[in-house]
Amino acid sequence: MALSQGGEPIIDLSYAWISEAVAPVLGSSICDLGCGSGELSRRLAIGGASVTGLDLSPLLVQAARNRNGGDITWMVGDATRTRLTAESFDTVVASLMLMDLSDFRAVFAEAYRILKPGGFMAWTIMHPCFQSPYSAGLPDDTGALVHRRVVAYAAQHWRSTK
Repeated sequence: MALSQGGEPIIDLSYAWISEAVAPVLGSSICDLGCGSGELSRRLAIGGASVTGLDLSPLLVQAARNRNGGDITWMVGDATRTRLTAESFDTVVASLMLMDLSDFRAVFAEAYRILKPGGFMAWTIMHPCFQSPYSAGLPDDTGALVHRRVVAYAAQHWRSTK
């Protein structure tokens, strides 16, 4: 288990992009789905947001609690079916976690459920989830392509019209 405390280029780039996409955050309510050890949640809370950080791993949530730092509520939970109240967040974010799930559509549906009408979602993912032109499949011992090796990254952006 790796605890992100910043300093990893792709993770820092993700945090910076999300922070810029959702700014300004002062006074807003934000849910950080798949918050891990809480670095993005802390950065948003420092900007003045009230943040709920949710992650499936009790160990990562405990690490986040141990570091805390701002108006943050930490929760252990499944991003596909949270216990959060419907229409309760101005913004929902997820940094580099969707590619680790088998049902990203369920996460989108749950995020939409907890988002206030007119709210905003910001997500970053690593493209190997979608067979990036910069990744290649790596075989396991049986020859099945179960791992990915990323050889380059390129910034790409997409915005929904809804």
